[in-house]
Amino acid sequence: MKYQIKDNLFKAINNEWLKKTEIPSDRTSIGEFVELDIKNELIVKKIVKNLVKKQKNGLLTDTNLINFTKFYALTSDFETRNKKSIEPLKKYVFEILQINTLDELNTLYTKFIYRNYSLPINFDISNDYIDSSIKTLYLTIASHILPDKSHYEDKQKKTMFYSKFKLMVKKLLTPYFNDLKKVDLIIKQTLKFDQIIAKYSLSSLEKVRYNELYKPYKYSKIVNKTKYLDLNNIISNLIDKKVDQIIFTDDHFANNLDKIFNSKNLELIKSWLIVMLVIRFSKYLDEKTRTLASKYSLFISGQNKVKNKEKHALNLALDYFSMPIGLYYGQKYLGSKAKKDVENMVFHMIEIYKQRLQSNTWLSKQTIDKALLKLNTLGVHIGYPSEIEPYYTNLVTNSESLIETVFSFNQIISKYVFSEYKKPINKNYWSMTPYQVNAYYHPMYNHIVFPAGILQGSFYSINHSTSQNYGGIGAVIAHEISHAFDNNGANFDENGNLKMWWTEEDFAKFNQKTKAMIDLFDNKPTDFGKCNGALTVSENIADAGGISCALQAAQQEKDYDGKEFFINWAKIWKSKYKEQTALRLLETDPHAPTELRANIQAANQEEFIKVFNITPEDKMYIDPEKRVKIW
Repeated sequence: MKYQIKDNLFKAINNEWLKKTEIPSDRTSIGEFVELDIKNELIVKKIVKNLVKKQKNGLLTDTNLINFTKFYALTSDFETRNKKSIEPLKKYVFEILQINTLDELNTLYTKFIYRNYSLPINFDISNDYIDSSIKTLYLTIASHILPDKSHYEDKQKKTMFYSKFKLMVKKLLTPYFNDLKKVDLIIKQTLKFDQIIAKYSLSSLEKVRYNELYKPYKYSKIVNKTKYLDLNNIISNLIDKKVDQIIFTDDHFANNLDKIFNSKNLELIKSWLIVMLVIRFSKYLDEKTRTLASKYSLFISGQNKVKNKEKHALNLALDYFSMPIGLYYGQKYLGSKAKKDVENMVFHMIEIYKQRLQSNTWLSKQTIDKALLKLNTLGVHIGYPSEIEPYYTNLVTNSESLIETVFSFNQIISKYVFSEYKKPINKNYWSMTPYQVNAYYHPMYNHIVFPAGILQGSFYSINHSTSQNYGGIGAVIAHEISHAFDNNGANFDENGNLKMWWTEEDFAKFNQKTKAMIDLFDNKPTDFGKCNGALTVSENIADAGGISCALQAAQQEKDYDGKEFFINWAKIWKSKYKEQTALRLLETDPHAPTELRANIQAANQEEFIKVFNITPEDKMYIDPEKRVKIW
């Protein structure tokens, strides 16, 4: 079937690709992002091969890269891994099994945190929403087993997912225990505890409203009302400074710690800990076990098979060294001309945003001035970071045991993280590796980051026309800037602090426009189900701002070509998903399905209507009164 742009931009531009392209068996999707990720995977593989060769010849001098090659040798040693099988993890399973009292569990809790176990109640250090210049202590609940909280209310889905989970766990646990009744009991108790976790967990919709996930409690109040979890001892072990408050993501969880962690639940917690330990760390064991431990996640995603041994070994090593390798990648593969070109685009886009704010007709001058201040303070990072965390030099492989080395690394990283409590943040550190095909806005740093990995393909090329580049990376750049002013980011000021800087009247207008954006996408059909407008609204606001600003920037160029702009916009969203992944994303992902992102955002632009002569009879037509313009 041949599609016309006037009926479906996404399919008209990407139809040939959609027909002929298959999803790789070890992937859950394919598209512009994934194709570039596969390309980068090969580049990183080449880099690693070269580094290993240099290390063997004594030519490698960078400490972090030397540490990487030594750890990679351990992750790649499948002969040893297969020979040892599950033996390296056994003593840790039985350490949990031998816990007899809650006091014993409390005593071990810090050790479990350092090893990076899955725990019912997690301790972490992150930015303080109110004073984002420092880091503070957060307590969060464990993840539940089912993909989405709503599945616990759906008997059919609950039964389906639990049955697949039980099947995998039974096979995983059987080699550890001679008694199958014991295995069945552990599984039963795990699922019972999982339902307790789910009860006090947030829904997907609640999670995406991240500006609301800040519930500070006085330290003394939480400690005094928590009878079973030894917060005093655990926190004093982790942090060597006085802790005055603890941040929770929601009040329901904060007020019910004793209903999750208590003496009555001890056996349930132990079973859950064993199961989560085995699932999390089986990837460091033999080939058979690591493959088996992926069965449930493969079922959830629809992925056909796990990555082969070589990719798996490399990924395990990159889990700990993605930044040092990413730094090497960025410095080697991002050309200075391309970096300068993208920098110019970013600063041009910021200027466009300022122009649009200054000509804004629905905001007061007071709010516009504050928004301009936020833009003027916006940090810009392109390609690769200027520095990375210092702990990489300490990730030294001193053991022949992969599990022991992993636990050693986890402890080094955990101690570093907790040592950052109340320390000033370093905004030069990134939370994405430079070879990643993505970009992000950090609301508490008020900065945007564009890794080298995305500066290629349909997104960007020095050989593209300016309109093509603005329809690609330009729209991505403006998308990330727009996150500073979406329904979440709008709650943070120029310093990244959670602070209302809008007038009350302006914020009410903004909320009306946010509601209009929800309506624009809500219940729109896709091949796998309907879009949730509320779940996806923050990304849709960012997309709308992104395409509008990028379009204005493109129009200011001498060689502007509207068709090239919108065609490349459609190309960057080309994608195919496994059915299970597509269904899960509809329930949990803050991004709208890619076809809707491509079509609705284009149709929301008056310029698109003009360029392609779209009429009210065409499917790509949106009535002017239903179009949503925010930024």
